[in-house]
Amino acid sequence: MRWVLAALSLWLLAVPAFEASAQLGECTGTRFDGDPDLESFPGDGAEGVAIDAPIRVRHRDPDALDRLEEQLASAVSSGCGAELLCLFRDDSERDGDDRVAIAAEVQRVDARTVVLLPDGPLRPDSRHVLSVARSGFERPSFGEIVFETGSDRDREPPGLDGNVSDIAVGPFPEQCGVAEHMRRIEVVAPAIEDDGDEGSVELLLYLVEAPGLEAPELRARERYRGHALPMAFALEAERLEQRICLSLMAVDGVGKVAEAPEPVCFEPSQAVRFQAGCGLAARTSADRGPAHLVPWLLMLTLGLIRRRRAVATGGER
Repeated sequence: MRWVLAALSLWLLAVPAFEASAQLGECTGTRFDGDPDLESFPGDGAEGVAIDAPIRVRHRDPDALDRLEEQLASAVSSGCGAELLCLFRDDSERDGDDRVAIAAEVQRVDARTVVLLPDGPLRPDSRHVLSVARSGFERPSFGEIVFETGSDRDREPPGLDGNVSDIAVGPFPEQCGVAEHMRRIEVVAPAIEDDGDEGSVELLLYLVEAPGLEAPELRARERYRGHALPMAFALEAERLEQRICLSLMAVDGVGKVAEAPEPVCFEPSQAVRFQAGCGLAARTSADRGPAHLVPWLLMLTLGLIRRRRAVATGGER
């Protein structure tokens, strides 16, 4: 289990550069779909979820989980006890109980994120209900996220055949409150495919080459939405006049990683410019540099892969 949590921590912990970008919210494109307070993997209404997928919930408010744990500790017992998450299988369509509790371990992996790890594979082709604790004024409330499992485990990483394209550079809108010397770099990530729930795939955009860069930095993270996807981040002034390189990775709901074949390299000062708050102007192509992502980036899925193999002999839950 420690391997799982270590891998999830590498995957989910926000490095400082990404935290600074994420705080810009809609100014960089980072957003939570549907729910203003949290997002879940799988999402509400998801279908084809791999039966070996962990369940993740990420809160927007970095203090929400601390408040919830305090409230749960003193609250009257609920359907989840004192847990932040609990999972049920809905057997009503099989002439069974409406709610069958799924044995699982619940762990916080960072300030915003909590993960539920079922003790074994979920039942294929079945409806499941995730109960999620939410912070209230005096006591927690519980919301529900409903999803359907598919027929199999996750077998393959996402299909990622290209890297980002359509690069454009421009200022941030004034309402973003970003320093004037910072510039917004916008790119478009390609469409992908996955053998599980595609809505649980996250696209991670790394800065892998830039002046003064000692190790790859996660600069943007977006949930895949079924089509080519804009991504954006803030770039420091001292890096605008020299070559930088970006590399894209896709991580599915089980933690399998696909890496773009090559990084994309360009000089931001030479990229197409657009006006704050306006759509992109004409597009530009980018030179492609040699693939050189630091190997430790690929270690983020090691724990999940080991866990998947460990539960391969287990039965459904």
